[in-house]
Amino acid sequence: YTIVKLGDVNGDGKMTPADSTVILRAYVGLDEVTSAEKTSADTNGDGKMTPADSTLILRAYVGLDNIEI
Repeated sequence: YTIVKLGDVNGDGKMTPADSTVILRAYVGLDEVTSAEKTSADTNGDGKMTPADSTLILRAYVGLDNIEI
């Protein structure tokens, strides 16, 4: 089993703008992500990793939104 924290895409135990950057870099094809990273990146629950997930992470980081686990 692999346990992931929603929004913690880079696996450092925290949800920060760095996680948002991982999503954007993967989305445009600069980096590849693992299955676990894709799972933690899908913060809006639509089954895809998109810039919308990146935006949600940034909004949660500054306190505008809450990401439910």
